[in-house]
Amino acid sequence: TAYQLIEEVGSSTTNDSRQRQFAHVPSLIGAMEAEEVGVEHLLRDINDPTVSTVASLIKAKISGLATLMEKLVECKDYLEACIRGEKTMNQEISA
Repeated sequence: TAYQLIEEVGSSTTNDSRQRQFAHVPSLIGAMEAEEVGVEHLLRDINDPTVSTVASLIKAKISGLATLMEKLVECKDYLEACIRGEKTMNQEISA
């Protein structure tokens, strides 16, 4: 939707009255069906950001990667402690 400002100056010389009105400018935006579908999907995600599927997928991947990193650090610390002789190797864990 587009609007333009129309300013009308009063005809009286003593009264410097001006009126401002907004007038609708007719406009049309064309798109192919594939573009319309893509925009509709994006708008659905933008309208309610708390239910955004894209945002929730990204958050889930970040959370999963953070958990993986914690577990890998824990495994590294355990193996390094075993090498130093501070812990005995558990065959069930290392198998």
